[in-house]
Amino acid sequence: MSKETGALVLFGGSAGVGKSTLARAWCSRRRRAVHIQLDQVREMIVRGWSDPQVSGPVQSEQYELLVRACCALAAAPPRTFSRSR
Repeated sequence: MSKETGALVLFGGSAGVGKSTLARAWCSRRRRAVHIQLDQVREMIVRGWSDPQVSGPVQSEQYELLVRACCALAAAPPRTFSRSR
């Protein structure tokens, strides 16, 4: 089995600037790609959620943790997660 190298690409910016549109377009032009949306990971927070539209230290800390969680998901071995159909 050969190991392929990959790239982790992060698109950042304010709400509504087209990050998801750009990410979908980028992914559609790759042989293999995963689009992990930070907002979907944010929805997994059960307790302690902070409004990302409000600026403050709690929001900054939570944003950094969410980015790390998205990176961890992207770096997970391909067979770790399965999609139910």
